[in-house]
Amino acid sequence: MPGPQWLPSNRLARRIGERLESEDILYYFRDVTIDGANVINKSEQRFHIRPNDTWSVNVLLYSTHFSAEDAMFHFPMDRGIELTYPDGHKQEFLFESAQKGITVPALARGSYSVKVISLGGSAPPTPLYVSKDQNAELLVLSYLDMAVIFGLPLVFALLLLFKGRPHLYQAVRHPFRLRELAYQSRRDNTSLEG
Repeated sequence: MPGPQWLPSNRLARRIGERLESEDILYYFRDVTIDGANVINKSEQRFHIRPNDTWSVNVLLYSTHFSAEDAMFHFPMDRGIELTYPDGHKQEFLFESAQKGITVPALARGSYSVKVISLGGSAPPTPLYVSKDQNAELLVLSYLDMAVIFGLPLVFALLLLFKGRPHLYQAVRHPFRLRELAYQSRRDNTSLEG
């Protein structure tokens, strides 16, 4: 509702007998919304109406320090974050330096989603609930991590495959001599049988 709102400051209450008594009306804040989140506890802040009165409202705003590091080797990385607020709008924050990250002050209490702006790797969105001042250390699966995760099992599997099969190893080392190596392998197997 735009414009000033008139609120009654008192009401008449009937007491024992025929007497009426003036009683002050107690008001309270039900909600205060910032960035799509309610930043007060319902009915906690109460007030009476007085002439020329100003009400101060204590809201629940917190600061969060964001940093990003490699998931396996824990070295600092990447250039910033994309923060999705409770109301759905997004904002990018660039890190001051890879070591320090960035502190975002005055975040409304509520549910957020944080995504690392990644230059080299995979960083899925991370849910974050802000209810106090906190540090949020975000992990990035870098290309180095992916190489270790997928490369080591592949090397191990190849070692098992080639162990005891030298003709396969020779075929990989000399792909242009494949026909000659296959003929030689067949001849060796025939001589073993006979």
